[in-house]
Amino acid sequence: MRDTFFKLSFILFLIPSLVLSQPQTELLKDTQRIEIKPFYSKAKFDSKTGNLLLSKINKLLNKQGLSSYGSRFVIWPRVDLLSQESTSSTSKMYVTELDVTFYIGDNQEQTIFAQNNYTVKGVGSNKDKSYYNALKKIKSTNDESLYFITEAKSRIIDLFNSNCKIIISESIQLSERNEFDKALSNLMSIPSVCYECYNNAQEVAVEIFSSKQESECGQNITKASAAILKDDFDLAIDIISKIYPDVSCYSEAQEILSKIDDEMCSDYLGKAKAAWSNADANNASRWLSEISSSSSCATDAADLGERIKKEIVDFEWELTSKAQNDMVKLEQQRIDAIKEIGVAYGNNQQQSYSTTWISRY
Repeated sequence: MRDTFFKLSFILFLIPSLVLSQPQTELLKDTQRIEIKPFYSKAKFDSKTGNLLLSKINKLLNKQGLSSYGSRFVIWPRVDLLSQESTSSTSKMYVTELDVTFYIGDNQEQTIFAQNNYTVKGVGSNKDKSYYNALKKIKSTNDESLYFITEAKSRIIDLFNSNCKIIISESIQLSERNEFDKALSNLMSIPSVCYECYNNAQEVAVEIFSSKQESECGQNITKASAAILKDDFDLAIDIISKIYPDVSCYSEAQEILSKIDDEMCSDYLGKAKAAWSNADANNASRWLSEISSSSSCATDAADLGERIKKEIVDFEWELTSKAQNDMVKLEQQRIDAIKEIGVAYGNNQQQSYSTTWISRY
């Protein structure tokens, strides 16, 4: 419940600067943050074998900082049996040779970016054990594997860079049809390593987020008012705090926050008085600090604080000031909100994409 004023022009300036101000070494690390989802076909592998393959894949992805279960980009295994023979020794053993291929592709466009092969052998007392032991021999973090990842990352980056204008244009069109979450998801899917494209997309994302806020403004005010009627002040505050100063209903939202302040301050003040009557200065300080400096009981709270301070010299407390949130902090909240919307929508979309095409490989 704090007032902070800023202009949209500052917002558009701020977001690129948050990225561009990073040292080049930090930006280079962003190539490691392109997310790839590990996957295996349950129709081809039982859970034990599938989990072993996933552990091999995850070792490779984690080494590169890539593993994610919400990405459109997927990595999956294929295993072909090359040979399986029994030994002629007294204690019969089986030797299995496998050709294992890891693929990285785009589950949205159903295309392959890169692949890597491993030829492995395993020995076991039966066919299943020798097959499983062969898979355990996969060296998924060797130099060839790392090159495989690097190649896939480069192609993913090229995909975004070459289609940047199209992605941004389509996102703007989506927002014009009020498909704000999808638009934001498209923009937020652009990796930060695609520097120029990423920065342009962030600027457009802020504009689309503001349009989304404006579109949902009245609805959020209604939701907050309904929450207040149910004495659910936390929910009301959560809704109202997401309405930013450049939205037309901001002043109305602030009026609602002031009403909540007034509703809650008497409760907090009562708790502070009760704590102090029991000589509990810590809890008295805690409840006084919850009271907004603009609420109707702020003066009474300040008086109580001064009275306590006269008796306890090192007593510390401060009314919540509406000026405490600076522009950078508020803007970071906006950036986080945009990311959350994009990630949530993207995760839901990935669940709807079919992986049946992967069975061809």
